Amino acid sequence: MPQDADMLTRFSVIKDKRGFSLLELIVVVALIGILSGLAIPSIKSSMPQYYLSGAARQVMTDLMLARMKAVSSNADRAVTFSSTGYIIQGISTDIPSQFKGVSLSSTGDITFNSTGTSSGSIVITLTGSPGLSPKYVDVSAAGRARIR
Repeated sequence: MPQDADMLTRFSVIKDKRGFSLLELIVVVALIGILSGLAIPSIKSSMPQYYLSGAARQVMTDLMLARMKAVSSNADRAVTFSSTGYIIQGISTDIPSQFKGVSLSSTGDITFNSTGTSSGSIVITLTGSPGLSPKYVDVSAAGRARIR
């Protein structure tokens, strides 16, 4: 008999550990919904700035990659700019299709030579929606690209 009493005690302990009630789950889901509803407008208003910054980083990264490939292959790498993007070694990058609302303009084309220097200095201007400050990617004659 003592074993049966011990088993009943174990089952009653397990029976008391039920988990969450339906009401508690509904309250948590409602709170998550309310907090999400408050956060979404602020995230949406920040998106144009994220697109503009992302486009500037993409342009700078691609320019630095072209410079590194010129050095590693001991051959010139040309970067040709258009009204929507740029072409490096036959590979085209279209900025407005990748980054919504961002447009690109450049003061010219550039060529990186085998020493990592460039054919001159240029400025690539990226503009976003009205009210946002444009981003500039500067490439110096030494071949260094930076965002300002």
